[in-house]
Amino acid sequence: MYIYSDSSKRVQSGLQEPRVTLRPYNDHLVPVGGLEQQRRSLFLPSALAGLADSENLDEVIKNLRQTVPKCSLLDFLRHVAPKEVCTFDLGKTRQGRDIAAFFFPGTTERRAIVIAGVHGSELSGIEVAQLVIKTLFEESKKGTKPHFNVIVVPEVFPDNSNDARTAAKKPGADANDPGRFTPAALCAKRLDCGGKLVCVDPNRQFPTPGRPADFRNPVDSMGTEIEPENVAILGLIHGFGPSRVASVHAHKMPGTMSRNQDAPGIFADPHTVPASAAGTAPANIQAEIQDAQNRTKEDCELALKMATNFIAEYRKLKGKTTGGTDRVPGNWPDSKGKPTVCEYGSKAAHQCGISLGGWGPRAIRGGRNGITVITIEVRHYYPSNAKGGRGGKETSDGLANRLNELKAYAAAIKDSFLGPP
Repeated sequence: MYIYSDSSKRVQSGLQEPRVTLRPYNDHLVPVGGLEQQRRSLFLPSALAGLADSENLDEVIKNLRQTVPKCSLLDFLRHVAPKEVCTFDLGKTRQGRDIAAFFFPGTTERRAIVIAGVHGSELSGIEVAQLVIKTLFEESKKGTKPHFNVIVVPEVFPDNSNDARTAAKKPGADANDPGRFTPAALCAKRLDCGGKLVCVDPNRQFPTPGRPADFRNPVDSMGTEIEPENVAILGLIHGFGPSRVASVHAHKMPGTMSRNQDAPGIFADPHTVPASAAGTAPANIQAEIQDAQNRTKEDCELALKMATNFIAEYRKLKGKTTGGTDRVPGNWPDSKGKPTVCEYGSKAAHQCGISLGGWGPRAIRGGRNGITVITIEVRHYYPSNAKGGRGGKETSDGLANRLNELKAYAAAIKDSFLGPP
C-alpha cells in the first residue's frame, strides 16, 4: 500500500492527500505507529461519564462528537493511531456536512472499519453503526477495548441520509427514494447497462478489483468520477490498512424466497483472482487462487458466526428462546436456528459497476492483501423510532422488537466481527 506525495495534484473531494513520503505498507499486521504500547487502561475524563446513557442515538453521537477528544485524519493516513477514543472528520460533503468518524483503540495490532449509510435511505443500518459507537464507548468507560483497533463511520453519505430522514419513512416502508442515491443535480452519472443515463449507485463506484485507488484521478472501474464521500472512504482504507471492513446496509424482503435470491442477512463477499489466473498458471498464481479460496472460506465462517451471534442476542434481548431467524432469511437458518448460507443471493439485481465487496477482497499485487468484507443487510430500512403503522412485509414481532433487533446486530459486530477469533 502506498501514500502519494505529489502535491501538484490534490484530491478535489474534501479529503486532501497528505504531504508525506512515498513508502510501502504491505502487511495488514504491521503495527500502526504507537499501537504496540497501548496496553495501559484507557483514560476518559469524568465529564464524559454520562454521554452514552441516552437512548436517543442522534443525541449520543452529537454529544460524543462535541466532547470526545479530536484526532487527526492525517495521522491515520500516515499509519499513526492515537491511544485513546477520539473522533475526526473524513471531509465534508458537497452540502457542507461533516463525514464523521470515531476511533476506538484495541488490544491487538489488528485493524477494522465499520461503515453504514452508503445508501442514505437505509436508516436502520445507520442506527446499527450508531449503536456500535455507543456500545464501544460504554465499554471504554469500563476500561474494556475491542480486539481490533476500529474506526466507525456511521453515515458515509450524510446528505442523502438527511433526505431520507426528512421523508420520515413509516415502519416497514422499503422505498429507495429519497436518499438511496445522491440527488440528480449532484450525482455522478453514466450510461447503465441498458443504455440509460442514470445516477451511479454509491455502492457501484469503486475501482477495478486488483487496482489501487488513484487519488490524483479518482474514477471507478467504468471511468466515472467517484463521489467525494467514497473517495474519503477509499482514502481511509488506503491509510488505515484494515484487514476487515463491515458495511451495514438494509434490505427489503423479496417477493419469493429462494437460495439464490437476495434477502436480509449477514454475508461474506468472496475473495477473487484475475480471470487470467484461471486454468493452467505458474505456481505463484496457483498460490493466489488457493489463498483466495481459503480466505473466502474463513470469511464465510465469520459471517455465519455473526448471524448465529445475532440470533442468540436477539432472543436474549427479547427474553425468549425462539425467534430471530426470520430477520436473517438470506442466511437460511435450519430447523434448529443455525444459519447455513453465507453468500449473498446470486440473482440479486444490481446496477453496473464494482461494489466495495467486489473491490475490497481482491488483493492488490505489491500493494495490499485482500480485505475481509462483511455485508450486513438489516431487514427493512426504517429506524427504531419510526412513527406510523406497520407496512410492507414487516411482522408484528419485528415491529415490537425493532430496537432489540438493531441492538442485536450491533452486538454481533462488537462480539464476533471486532472480537477475538
